[in-house]
Amino acid sequence: MNTERLWRAFQYSVIGVGLAVSFVVAVLPFYGAGYRLAFSLFLVGILPYLVYGTLLPYLAGVRGGVTGGFVLLIDLVTRLPKRLSDDPLAGMSTYWAVPLAMTVVVVAMAWFMGRRPESTDEPALGGELGNDDDAGGNSAS
Repeated sequence: MNTERLWRAFQYSVIGVGLAVSFVVAVLPFYGAGYRLAFSLFLVGILPYLVYGTLLPYLAGVRGGVTGGFVLLIDLVTRLPKRLSDDPLAGMSTYWAVPLAMTVVVVAMAWFMGRRPESTDEPALGGELGNDDDAGGNSAS
């Protein structure tokens, strides 16, 4: 199997696991009677993964895998244990600060490790309908 496909699958699984972790962190106990989804906390939690998913064309292969693994590791070590502890509301500042810091880490890693997407030999949106040099159809000969 192609290693590029394996890295791409790992990158997408990082995004999926990150979204699941963000959901688990955002479901908070509500007065001992049940749970509620703190939607703004969920949106802040998925922000690093949205940015990571947006930057995937620039982080192909090993670079994207290392970046995604690093971000997911930060999330699993900092936010999830606080949420699963005895007092899940004690780490509320961690729930907000860590995703924002992870977003900065993703952008920094993309900046330093990234590359431009490979160009393809396919024609642009217009196809091969005409030349850009003579937009009016006039040729200077």
